Amino acid sequence: MDSHHGWTDLQVENALKKAGAQFGPSDRDALIRALPRDALEQALGPFKVASSEFRLRHEQPSGSLADLYWELVVSSTTTEGRPLRWSLALEPFTGRVADIVRFAADRPE
Repeated sequence: MDSHHGWTDLQVENALKKAGAQFGPSDRDALIRALPRDALEQALGPFKVASSEFRLRHEQPSGSLADLYWELVVSSTTTEGRPLRWSLALEPFTGRVADIVRFAADRPE
């Protein structure tokens, strides 16, 4: 994508699909169904997906760069009932979780 700055979002999605991506920008529901819930809940506890966004481009002063990953924001609670929020990054080819980050505001001081 970085060598095709003029591509539309649809052209990028089509190129992803042609390259084998199972979870492109229009495959949100399939991605949510494919989440490894059991494994994630061992680390996060029971959770709900609060939002989801396919990150297509990262705008830079010199132009956009390819991001090409899903970001899910999920909410869970501690065993004491305190709410937590997490950001999950998932790659579009198999839906593998690439990163889990807890929101800083949830961390005790």
